[in-house]
Parts: sequence; C-alpha cells; structure tokens
Amino acid sequence: MQAARLSGEALSGAPSDQPLVLSLEDVYKTFGKKKNTFNAIENVNLDIYSGEFFTLLGPAGCGKSTLLRLIAGLDIPSPGTIAIDDMECTSWPAHERPVNMIFPDFALFPHMSVSENIGFGLRMKKMASHEIAREVMGAMQLLELVELATVKPRKLNRVQAQRVAVARALVNEPKVLLLDEPLAGLDLRIRNELQAKLRELQQNLTIPFVMATENQADALALSDRVAVMNKGRIEQVGRPAELYEHPANPFVAGFVGRCNLIDGRFLYREGSEVVVETKLGKIRCTFTGLEAEKADQNEVTLAIRPEKIRINQPTDSVNLFTGTIIEIDYRGASTELKVRQTEQVIDISITNSELGLSQVQIGDTIGFAFPPSNLLLMDAK
Repeated sequence: MQAARLSGEALSGAPSDQPLVLSLEDVYKTFGKKKNTFNAIENVNLDIYSGEFFTLLGPAGCGKSTLLRLIAGLDIPSPGTIAIDDMECTSWPAHERPVNMIFPDFALFPHMSVSENIGFGLRMKKMASHEIAREVMGAMQLLELVELATVKPRKLNRVQAQRVAVARALVNEPKVLLLDEPLAGLDLRIRNELQAKLRELQQNLTIPFVMATENQADALALSDRVAVMNKGRIEQVGRPAELYEHPANPFVAGFVGRCNLIDGRFLYREGSEVVVETKLGKIRCTFTGLEAEKADQNEVTLAIRPEKIRINQPTDSVNLFTGTIIEIDYRGASTELKVRQTEQVIDISITNSELGLSQVQIGDTIGFAFPPSNLLLMDAK
C-alpha cells in the first residue's frame, strides 16, 4: 500500500528525496448520528515531506480546515490513520502531538505581551526561565518582533499579530506547522508582504508548512504542492504549474484559475488529431499522454485557459470561430473579453500590447481560435 502511494505522489511532484514527515491514510471524518450523518472528509490519502510548503485548496465547506484539525488532534478520524515522523498518532490528544496550528484569528492571549505570548507553550512545558528567554528572543529576532516584545496584542496590526502567532508556533519546534487561512482579509499590499515572509520562513526551516486556503493566488504563489479539495475529497495533488496546465477534471480546471469548459462528443481521429463535435462546431485537438489514450470516449469536456485563445488569426486557421463581444474588462497589463458564440460564452485574456483597445467595443464581432495543442481533455462534466 505504501509503495503504491509513494509512486502516486512521485507522479504528483512529491519531493521523494526528502524524509516523509506526515502521512494520512484512508482518513474519514463523519459528523452527525444514525441517518443524519455526513462525511466532512472522505478517503483522504496524503504524504507530506520535510521542507515543503503544502496547501489544501478548496471552496468554503470543502473540508480543508477539518483536515487541519484532524492533523492537529483537535478532532479524531472516523476512521483513518495519521502518522508523524513514522509515529502513528491517530488517537493522540492535541497537546501530545508534535504540531502547532495557527488559526485565522491568531488566538493571541490579550492580557499577555508579545514575548509572553511567544513563550506560553514553553512555560507549559516547564522549561527553565533562562532557556525560555533564549528561545523567545531567537523567535522574535527571526520574525522581527524584538521592538514589540512588551506590547499587548490589542496594539498590534494584523501583520504584526500574524508574525507573533507564527513565532509562538515555531518556538515549540513542531514537526509540522499548520496554517488555517493565514492571509484572509488582508489588502493586496500586505498580503504580498506576508506571502514573501511566510515563504522566506519556510525555506529557512526544515519543517513542512501545511496551509488551508480558498485563495487560488495564495496557493499558487506559496506552495511546492497543492491538494485541491471538493466536498471532503481530494480531486488532485500536484505542483501549482501541473494543476494549472493539466487539471484532472472540470472542477480543478475551474477552481485553479479561470478556464473555458466546452462539452462535446468524440467524432473521429484524423492522424495525430482528434475531432470533437461541440456547440461551437467541430474542434480539432492534439493530445498527448493519458489524454491521447482516453480521447475516443463518447462524451468529453474540452478545457482551454483564456490566455491560450488567439485572436486576429488568418482566415484559414484551425478551430477559428467568430462571436460577439458582450463584456470588456480592462486590467492594466491585460484585457478580459467575454465573447458569445451561439449558446457558449468564451472568456479570452489578451495582453494589451496585442489587443489594440481602440479597435474593440461591446457588440463587435471578433474572430478567435483554439490552437489544437492548447486544448485539454477531461471526463465529461
């Protein structure tokens, strides 16, 4: 069982040359009683390695925070197995697990100063006072908090409070650091600042960070690997580029960035191309790997990212269609177009150096093309 899982992880970009730190096997979490039960977590298998930034990404209510709580020992699987550093700890209470968790509100003690908050866990372990002082000072230096040592939490801004929460977690030398929506509610400038700080910290430490978030930009920017979750299950695990370029199914394609999904029916193969009948018309596609193997199933869904659609193409281009512009959204470096063609609305993202803004208006007819190699194939929705 373990060998098969490691093989699957390797295919998803797992750093197999690093020690395995956290392992979840056949994990479920069921709430309710008798006929009113539901699975918040269903059949989750994950291996997380030393030194990686791993993100649980999914919409609200998908189970990502519940999964963090299971790892932290705040909830117990029903059933399933959790191991940390090769120690099976499924039934261990939270205070015995070698992990620390940072909550969305940071949960700082309001009556304690910054230094007292950071040292709280060490005092609970009854560490000697001089050792606590040394460890707390080291954590404050690492997180640039020395000047705030005597300040109470109510006087901290959100960025400072987050750094205190991280310092309090790290000073306990956890095997795994868990972060539940650590960047929620921040404006773009502060968000980018904290992204950089978290990534710098993680790269300077050997412990894995496991973050839960519904923000795709945070997941793609910070993570070595991402598990996309939906309704308590993991849809796909992979490196950010892998999830974006090769989503496993329509849910992943639509949640990790924007994606056009086009339902169709396989018609025939012609040389290296597959021809699919869609509402737009016949679309020619060039597939490789697993896509090529399953291309001749009957009902299929094609996917293409908005930035991979081409405009202003020659009239003899493959997969050339026309449609009416129904929306124009200027975003600085790019412009996002919504184009209606029969019953299908297509999102197109064009760099402004290519578009020529003065030439397009709502209501205009525009030609657009799908390069055959830019189309992805997945099971029908």
